[in-house]
Amino acid sequence: MLKLNEPTPLYKQLSDLLRQQIIDEKLKPDHRIPSERALCQRYKISRITVRQAISDMMNEGLLYRSQGKGAFVAKKKINQGLVRFVNFERTVLELGMKPSTKILGHEVLPADVRIAKIDL
Repeated sequence: MLKLNEPTPLYKQLSDLLRQQIIDEKLKPDHRIPSERALCQRYKISRITVRQAISDMMNEGLLYRSQGKGAFVAKKKINQGLVRFVNFERTVLELGMKPSTKILGHEVLPADVRIAKIDL
């Protein structure tokens, strides 16, 4: 629940609460979060406060909005900064997914003159 007598703004408390639900997988990617009205009623806060929390989470990339349908949990983004190099397999495993490869087709092509002159 939100704490009305804390110095932390209510919209921040709500976004922290929703963020934790996403981390705990109570709210899963591509699933709709409760409506603004439902969040207002559940936490006894104004619609402006709810909109601010949702807007902040959208700016962080945690939520996305679908016109006429509501706000949804965004899929986890690959966070591969420039500080370290992480291969594809490790990145996908860290996201809790299973890496795989699928060959869609193959063919042998003749090399152009420039490529053919390269000495290996």
